[in-house]
This record gives sequence, C-alpha cells and structure tokens, in this order.
Amino acid sequence: MGLCLDNGHHVLFDVLGHREMDTTIGYMMSDLDFAAQARRVRHEAEMVRKRRIIGNADTLGGPAAKEIVRLRNTVAKQAFGDPMDLDKPGSADVAARVAEFAEIMSNEEIDTILPHATVVRSGIYCVANEAQPGLCSKSTVRDVSRCSPYCHHRLEEAAAIDDRRRSVRYILEKMDERKMPSLQRTFYQRQLLDQFAATPKLFEEFSNDRRLHPALANITPGRIALLPDDLRTTLKALLGEVS
Repeated sequence: MGLCLDNGHHVLFDVLGHREMDTTIGYMMSDLDFAAQARRVRHEAEMVRKRRIIGNADTLGGPAAKEIVRLRNTVAKQAFGDPMDLDKPGSADVAARVAEFAEIMSNEEIDTILPHATVVRSGIYCVANEAQPGLCSKSTVRDVSRCSPYCHHRLEEAAAIDDRRRSVRYILEKMDERKMPSLQRTFYQRQLLDQFAATPKLFEEFSNDRRLHPALANITPGRIALLPDDLRTTLKALLGEVS
C-alpha cells in the first residue's frame, strides 16, 4: 500500500537500478495483486479529489465551471427531494444545503456530476473523457500539457483563480503606468483575455476598474472571437462604450 501512495516507483527505481522509469513501472504492474491495489488506491484518491472539487463548485473557475454547478444542483435536488432553489446562491440556507450534500454524496452521484477530472497541473483540471476532443487534441490524441484557458473542458480551483486575479492586477498596473509599444500592448491584451477566458467571473470583478477600458481599447477582433459567448458579448458592449 505504501508503494501505491508514497512515490513508490521512484523508490523501486533507485533500489533496482533500472535505467528507465518505464521498466520500473512495468515491473511493479506485472504483480497482479499490486496492480489491483494500485488501481483501487488511485480510484479512491480520485474520488476524494472529485468530492473536494464538487464541494467547492461555487468557487470554481474555467469554462467548465458553470456546467459542474448545474449538475451539482440537479443531483442535489434529486437527492433531497425538495424544491429548494439551489441555483440562487448567497443565502445561508442554500449554502448549508450545498455543504450538506457535499458531505453525503455517494460515489455514483460524484461520477454523475464529475465523471472525469484529469489533473493538468495544480488546481487545474480537464473534465473531458478520452473520446471528447478539446483544444489540446491533435487528431484523437489528447495532450494536457497544451491545455488552453479557452477550452470548454477546463476547470480551475480557487487557488488558480487567485493567481489569475493577481496577474490581471499586474497587467492593468503595467498598462496604466505608461504608453508602450504596440507589440507589448498586444501581448498584455492577449494575457488579459487569457485570464478572463479561463475565469469569466474575473471580468465581472474588474469590469468597473477604470484601467480596464483603455487597456482593452483597439484590441484585435480575432482575439475576442475566441472568447466564451457570454464574455464575448459583454466585452463587445464594453468596447462599444470605449470607442
């Protein structure tokens, strides 16, 4: 069990003196009992991760966040069998009911809400299954290292959103300090859109910031076309006010 959880492949890699990690992994998985135990541990760890993500659904970012919240609310209503409107967060009653559901969810309910949550990097997940194409796909092969903030399969936890929030503040400060060359301005504009595309709620947070309007003025229309529908409409309205 310890080898399943605690960096066991690196331990055996050193002990056995293999030259390639694939050799060590193959050696470990050739033991049927170990392989079964490893799969069980992996599944349990995955369920813990998905339970945490669903429990924090209202704080999630990324294009996939809205759908996760919708599914969470649908399954929770079925589980409780009452008419409470979970689609209107903010009240103490709704928050309590959501927290209660997060604690009592069965594995089947978890898989209904979030069937897949592949780790892209810390705090960022891909919710697509192997058959669903995404922006990181080349033909039928998925490469999560190429995960795009514009992909509708992307999900981000609060810590990742905080990083984006800091990035937006930094960019707005830099663009407000002085005039900059057009190439540098274009670079920062693209960075801003990347942050907002991944977490549209950030755009709402900064929509009244006096620096945002001039920072996005004269942005290339092609960049706006890549944004999620709601954000694209809102941004076009904003730029209409600026111009």
